[in-house]
Amino acid sequence: MWITGASSGIGEGLIAPLVARGARLAISARRGDALETIAAGWRAKGADVRAFPLDVTDRAAVERTVAAIEQAFGGIDVAILNAGGHLPGSGARFDGQQYVDKGAEYYERRNRQRQIEFLRKKAAKLGLQVTLACP
Repeated sequence: MWITGASSGIGEGLIAPLVARGARLAISARRGDALETIAAGWRAKGADVRAFPLDVTDRAAVERTVAAIEQAFGGIDVAILNAGGHLPGSGARFDGQQYVDKGAEYYERRNRQRQIEFLRKKAAKLGLQVTLACP
């Protein structure tokens, strides 16, 4: 399992309940020193939590980090992409399809076929559809 934005806030807050359920975690954030301190604290308690410092706005760094996590853990089963972005909604209840569509639009604008395919697969598991594609 991979959590971005894990050096503070929601991302850091997700670590304890996931570790309690036996999750092996890759955690990422820009603040590598804080991230490593968090990971080391959990490893001292016997958890498998590993730090992968990352600025999610750097595409090449994201690709390198994903490859490193896949190498370390044999794959990424679940990714909690908690870092950086914000997709404004209407203020009403959460609309998963709107979220998926906005995410796909974001990736399409940047011609990121790999990310859209990843999003499509994850959305399909939730019964949602991604209707966009890169040219």
